[in-house]
Amino acid sequence: VELSRQIRKLENRLDKAMMQYNEAQGICSTYEHIVKRLKSERIEFDNQLTALERTLESKYRDFEELTLLCGDASHARDVA
Repeated sequence: VELSRQIRKLENRLDKAMMQYNEAQGICSTYEHIVKRLKSERIEFDNQLTALERTLESKYRDFEELTLLCGDASHARDVA
């Protein structure tokens, strides 16, 4: 009888440990998915940042060109 109780206790402890293990495995899997997603987003954001930096450089060059054209137009108006 005592041996049966001890076996039952051990089986219950094992069941609890298995439930905790399975829960931990599920959480671990969730975090692995999150890390994978974040790494993917990091690459996407790096690419977006590079594209935005190129666009900004292009707009800055356009601005410089327009500033020169404005100066030339003002000079032509003053000469005329």
